[in-house]
Amino acid sequence: MELANELQTEINAWLTHPGAQKLLANQSAYVNPDDSASQVESRILYTSSAVAPSVRSTASSKAWALAKKAALEAKEATLKQIHDIQLQELKLQQRKAELELKGEIAEVDAEMRVYEHVKAEFTNN
Repeated sequence: MELANELQTEINAWLTHPGAQKLLANQSAYVNPDDSASQVESRILYTSSAVAPSVRSTASSKAWALAKKAALEAKEATLKQIHDIQLQELKLQQRKAELELKGEIAEVDAEMRVYEHVKAEFTNN
């Protein structure tokens, strides 16, 4: 949120900058046939002072890129945590399946012992 406020401040500063206002209002050519060299020079100096907002704009672009990178890195960390949890869930499912199978084997073993016990009693009588 702080970055957004900072960027909004920079945009407002650029839009209210006198150089930007004049450039937006006056899109005519920089050199007219009846201009003196000093007039052209003053326009060039004026225009170069109006370039400062574009430098700020570049800084804003960099700030946006850094913010996007930070957001993607946070997303990456979250995704890693989700993957870790999914892996733990898979391991638990596998352990559960193994335990259920061992339970079924124990049931069959118990049945076999009962059958053998009944058979032994039957043959002894």
